[in-house]
Amino acid sequence: NTRTVTVEVTTPAKLLEGQLPRRRHIDYVNLDVESREIAILSVWPFDKYCVDVFNIENEPKAGDPSTLPQLIKLLKPHGYVHLKRVGVDEIFRRRSRCRRRRGVPPRTSPPPRARPRTAGSCSGGGR
Repeated sequence: NTRTVTVEVTTPAKLLEGQLPRRRHIDYVNLDVESREIAILSVWPFDKYCVDVFNIENEPKAGDPSTLPQLIKLLKPHGYVHLKRVGVDEIFRRRSRCRRRRGVPPRTSPPPRARPRTAGSCSGGGR
């Protein structure tokens, strides 16, 4: 029993332009699209958007080769280096920092991270 489902698709350029119309710098992209990562990166608008870190799923179907060589071939010319594999993901980082373009507002700093508590620590006195 099969049924057809219609879904709307878009390109990375259209998606980013719609979501980030004035922004050209992206800190982190997690790309997990069930074996379509190469297709998406092949049309990624590298000329318009600078990404610091890509986290890309690389979990080919049983018997298929790893996509890592293709990922490196696609990303290296855009200034990315493969850092490591974490689980089923490949981590790529830009070799150089993204340059801020004129007319683009600066990034806001992320909120400070909470410090992890160690065993035996407590807040609010008592010990």
